[in-house]
Amino acid sequence: MINCIIVEDIPGHIQYLKDSLKKTKHQVRVLKTTAKVKDAYAYIDTLTPELIFLDIQMEHLQSGFDLLKMFDEIEFSVVFTSVHDEPETLVYAMRACRACDMDFLIKPYTVEELDAALDRYVNNKESSRSKLRALMTNLANGAKELKTIFLSLIQKVELPYVWIILCTAILIATTRILSLKSR
Repeated sequence: MINCIIVEDIPGHIQYLKDSLKKTKHQVRVLKTTAKVKDAYAYIDTLTPELIFLDIQMEHLQSGFDLLKMFDEIEFSVVFTSVHDEPETLVYAMRACRACDMDFLIKPYTVEELDAALDRYVNNKESSRSKLRALMTNLANGAKELKTIFLSLIQKVELPYVWIILCTAILIATTRILSLKSR
């Protein structure tokens, strides 16, 4: 049984995901759903889900990234979800996430795409968590120049969130290359 929390601000999308989860070959229990980052943090902290379906951009200037930044340690896996209308950008964002053992679903997604995301989660459970922790560590302790560039992109430039995901994956890869070169 996979215990999850859905963080999504559109009720129809929440219901679609819940209905779709019932149709997958995986047994998934939705512990809670919420549209607020603050509530999601509390639910995750108390219910300790394995998996979070996380909308990237939500109402009230909140994002899934705001939620992730609240945690000192990430002890769960993430499947990002987003509605976006730049297909080329989304393809790169999905590839970047999957290369980091995270996942990304474009709304509306099919039951088959959801099932495939759950398959990847089950097959890469520990790897996903360690890479997500590495992402947060790299953002907190990584190469100062890269961190500065990355944070300035997020804070000063109005980039679509999928580009932020792509930049995050590039930051992880670059940090790994730099650490290998310094050995």
